[in-house]
Amino acid sequence: MNLFKKRLIIVLLLCINVILTAHPHLFAGVDIDYDITSNDTLVITQRWMFDDLTSMIILEDFDCNCDDEINDIELKELKESVIPGIKEKSFYTDLEVNDVKIIADEIYNFSVGTQDIYVFYKFDIRLPLTLDETEQIIKINIYDREFYTKFFVNADSGLKVIKPEGVSHSLEVYENPEKSYYFGQLSPLEVKLTLKKDS
Repeated sequence: MNLFKKRLIIVLLLCINVILTAHPHLFAGVDIDYDITSNDTLVITQRWMFDDLTSMIILEDFDCNCDDEINDIELKELKESVIPGIKEKSFYTDLEVNDVKIIADEIYNFSVGTQDIYVFYKFDIRLPLTLDETEQIIKINIYDREFYTKFFVNADSGLKVIKPEGVSHSLEVYENPEKSYYFGQLSPLEVKLTLKKDS
């Protein structure tokens, strides 16, 4: 075998390895609630509903009494195992408020539940936000740059804004090519929330 063929085989093997490594292993549908009823605070609640295989693995690992639920003792162990890893990734959440990048370094009210055969994680991210008559623009992307997890934002039914009277809002969902990943082939869905106090 000549040198060219050997090099070609090595390159092909490396490419196959990269593709296999980057292919998503976990799939999660994402619902997002925005709550602006608290004073000067925006609470963003995410719910990640995992696919059936991932749900089964989570239950096998943490549902010690095999009742298809995660009780308080099991939740404590799961939190200790899961939260440090997703915290390193800023909870897979890119946030911007009025074009200023916000690092998600803390979450609140982390819980785990089941719906039919599916497991979901639910948690809050809190941001300081003061509403006035100028537009406040909040952008959120939930994605895994390494593409081990594929997040699907439920744009049709999974977005909710909870707000007091006298506040108007609009929601836009679109692909953001500026944050493309997986060799530039994929762009995450960006959710843009615009808030404004009515005059």
